[in-house]
Amino acid sequence: SILKIISTHDAAETLNLPGKWPRSYSSTDKHCPKCSNELSQLSKKRQQGNTDCQLIVTKLHVIVIDILVRKCKRCHLIVRPNTLQQGLLNVGDTTLISVDVFFSLRNTVR
Repeated sequence: SILKIISTHDAAETLNLPGKWPRSYSSTDKHCPKCSNELSQLSKKRQQGNTDCQLIVTKLHVIVIDILVRKCKRCHLIVRPNTLQQGLLNVGDTTLISVDVFFSLRNTVR
């Protein structure tokens, strides 16, 4: 079953992360990639209906997290954290899922 496959993976170990998963993810950019203007301070990404953002890492272990974004003062582009560098896929700004769990899901659906 899909749950059995996911339960055999430990995403933190696969990605060589020391200790626990971070509780907050933020953009490190200081300037807009579109117009090069200065970006605003970090602010918490708000979800419709005040739902929390989630991180799915292993054994369907869900962790509540914050996604912090910056907004361009000129063109209003929202700059999100590049979570792919940390081995996480951003699904609609509501869920981050570890790459190895994602591949397990993909292989099961095939």
